[in-house]
Amino acid sequence: MVAAFLRAEINSSKFGPLIQQERSNRGLRDARLILAPDVTNRQDIAHRASILSAYRGFDRNQALFLGFPDTIQWDRVEIEPDDDDGVRLANSPDWVQVAAVESHRSPPTVSASEKFLRPKRSL
Repeated sequence: MVAAFLRAEINSSKFGPLIQQERSNRGLRDARLILAPDVTNRQDIAHRASILSAYRGFDRNQALFLGFPDTIQWDRVEIEPDDDDGVRLANSPDWVQVAAVESHRSPPTVSASEKFLRPKRSL
């Protein structure tokens, strides 16, 4: 999950520079750490987790990961239109804007002060 998260944000104008700065701070010049990750290499895994922790609060109960559960099972799933009522987003202007464009409505959000995945409002 950490490798996928970093790979998704490395070319972002908002988060890419933060990732690059964290890589530079750690002397990690090889972009393959994120662009073509070896998910079996324990040192690389630790570097990626450290980078995500520094700029997003991963594994520190801060920022985006405030209130995030300690133990999680990650699965890749396909969301169908009928699943919309079960989807909740972080209350971030970026996500709310993307969701509104994609679904033509504003989805329920979760604020940082609320427990993870507790709906802020119902549809």
